[in-house]
Amino acid sequence: MEKPFFYFEPLKLSDIVPMIAYAVITIGVFLKIFLVPAQNNINLLFLYALISQGCIWAFLYASLRNFASYMIWFLFAIVHIILYFFLKNIQAFQNWSYMHIIYLFNAIILLLVFQICRFFSFKIQHREFYFARSGKDINSGSKASITDCVITIASAMVYAALLILELTGAM
Repeated sequence: MEKPFFYFEPLKLSDIVPMIAYAVITIGVFLKIFLVPAQNNINLLFLYALISQGCIWAFLYASLRNFASYMIWFLFAIVHIILYFFLKNIQAFQNWSYMHIIYLFNAIILLLVFQICRFFSFKIQHREFYFARSGKDINSGSKASITDCVITIASAMVYAALLILELTGAM
């Protein structure tokens, strides 16, 4: 039976474990940043934002279909925005390193782009969006359609555009 666009299911262990791991990593990164103000924290924040957001989006997208899971990740994204406003007032993150903290905004943008991708997939294909790589869904191994491939490439281009805009200081 096909699930509706918005559906709530109880979270599975495979949903909860990454959330707990992400929460622990987030707390660890920000404790280090707040307690040990050093120049290399800027690179740590950059890597944290870049790697974690890419992994959530690319590998947990099946979990993000469950709106209960999506809302928890959306709360993480809101926490990122709150942390951004704290960090922008810290001297070490001002001037040239300011661009590194702007990456904290990507989480919420990428989560919204994910729902847009799902919406287009539902409207065009009448089914869920598969994150395509080499013509197959990354998680299930199911054959991805041309539409899935186009949506995947378009979403990756949005992510790349965000990174480029932030690196050039346009955002």
